[in-house]
Amino acid sequence: MVEFTKDQLSVAARLGVPAGYSGVSDEVKGAEFSAAVGLMLIDSMGISQQVKPIVGANNVTKKAGGLLKNIFARFK
Repeated sequence: MVEFTKDQLSVAARLGVPAGYSGVSDEVKGAEFSAAVGLMLIDSMGISQQVKPIVGANNVTKKAGGLLKNIFARFK
């Protein structure tokens, strides 16, 4: 997944693993839960309104959208 993301979107990518929290089942400590745990931590800290937009994020979004469009077109 990391190599695919780097190749297709031309951005830095790495595999994240949830860490730095307690009171949660061991079942959600895998990489597949990284985004969900991260979003919950951001929400619980109340910093979601303080995050500044990332410069150049629009370009990445366009690339990702085009990639998804191509993938879905193959299933038609």
